[in-house]
Amino acid sequence: MCQFFAFLHPQMTKMSIPLKKDVLTLSPWELFEHSIKQYTLLMACLFGLATGRSRPDLDNINNPDNPSYQWQHLDIYAACDIIIRCTSRYPMPFHLMFGDQLEMQPVSTVFRELLSLFHIAPSRLHSDKTQCEKVMTGLLKGVDVDTYDIRLLNGDNMGLKELG
Repeated sequence: MCQFFAFLHPQMTKMSIPLKKDVLTLSPWELFEHSIKQYTLLMACLFGLATGRSRPDLDNINNPDNPSYQWQHLDIYAACDIIIRCTSRYPMPFHLMFGDQLEMQPVSTVFRELLSLFHIAPSRLHSDKTQCEKVMTGLLKGVDVDTYDIRLLNGDNMGLKELG
């Protein structure tokens, strides 16, 4: 069985890996919409294996009154991203979204590292590096200084006495 799936690996997994520049950091809702548009061969195989059906029911998946279809679809998409992450050297959209959600929650470092070990979330180092790159990109674009900002900068030591 392992030999058969190893034979399928290049066709299913390698073909499903997006280029690093195409991997987006999305909100949970944007990830759901992205997962519907991004239907790869690997996702189709996992869908059939997980559900026993040959095609996803897009009408029910897109219907907010059927959350079980949406959860099932997102579970399969997450599994697909986790499998792809075993081969790629960079996190996939699911990992980036999950990492962003973890940044907003008070979770312990140990828990964060555990999720990173299972490739469910990006490592803390990756998240910190990404945040630093965003700040540097913003700074390189320039800082928009208003007239009141300069006034604040000039008056930052008001009220302090010089002791000598």
